[in-house]
Amino acid sequence: MADGEFLLNLGAMGASSGLSMAFLNPLDTLRLRWQVSSSSSAGAGLFPFGRRIVALEGAFRGLVRPGLGANVLSVGACNALKYASYPVIRDALTRHDGEAGDGVGAMVAASMMSGAMGYAFFAPLYLTKTKLQTLLGTVGPDGRYLDGPRRGHLPAHRSLAQSLGASFREASVALRSASHGGRYGGAHGGAIATLRSLCALWDCGGTTLLVLRGAAISCGQLTFYDLTKRESKRHGVEEGPLLHMGASVVAAFWATTLSLPFDVLLAKWSIASKKEKEQGAWGVARRTLAREGPRILVRGWVPMFSRLTPLYIAGSTMFEQIRIACGVGYYA
Repeated sequence: MADGEFLLNLGAMGASSGLSMAFLNPLDTLRLRWQVSSSSSAGAGLFPFGRRIVALEGAFRGLVRPGLGANVLSVGACNALKYASYPVIRDALTRHDGEAGDGVGAMVAASMMSGAMGYAFFAPLYLTKTKLQTLLGTVGPDGRYLDGPRRGHLPAHRSLAQSLGASFREASVALRSASHGGRYGGAHGGAIATLRSLCALWDCGGTTLLVLRGAAISCGQLTFYDLTKRESKRHGVEEGPLLHMGASVVAAFWATTLSLPFDVLLAKWSIASKKEKEQGAWGVARRTLAREGPRILVRGWVPMFSRLTPLYIAGSTMFEQIRIACGVGYYA
């Protein structure tokens, strides 16, 4: 693949998926808030839960606004890097194995590697958007939440910049205390502490779950989109928007099914207390399963599939058409 095509894939998929996500943010917010809600609140069902949010908070404040900018940036960036790197890794693996270029094993490995890389690289953006969409509730007359994971607390952060800034300052305070204790002393102590504060934005437990989610969702998305297109063309189906939309639906089904358990655990991690997070990602996972049972791992399948299907259809179709307009052919 030429450098120009790699950059084209980055720009085309980043723009198309980011734009699509801007319209789907309310459904994403609803899904995440439902996943982290108490069993009694979630038990009534997804749609009654959503109607209650709209009635108490309003559609814009309760569903449209939370995490909107962070969602557009994180999804656009992750999908851009995935789609740009996937064919490079896949083709390198198939050449190494001596295959004809369409081995399913190479597709699976390349999709998981590109997904893990994309979500690891942009983890601060994605983890922040998840916090902005989960740490919510109905605000009472005193300005405090009446319900939700932060019941009784004041709203913390309403934007991507505020949340990232707060995380950076929190890490800086902890590292400054460590530096006074001699751990980061010396001429370069301040610079080291600042660098470590930046690295702290890649929350270890959250990034672990996010990378696993990214590998799983990309395996479903990229492998089955690629495989569906290739098998359909082998059986005489002409490539075009209809095939791209059909392949996107298949990809959305498998992406939802494979990634949902990690998606639920990531949402639970985002609302965990500092003390709970000290036990790590697997500690939060064990506690979630002990409290709510294994069925919690499939909560939100319908809203997630409902979110991914239009996202993939719109994003992939626009992406393919941009490639055609630029004269490089369909994505393969």
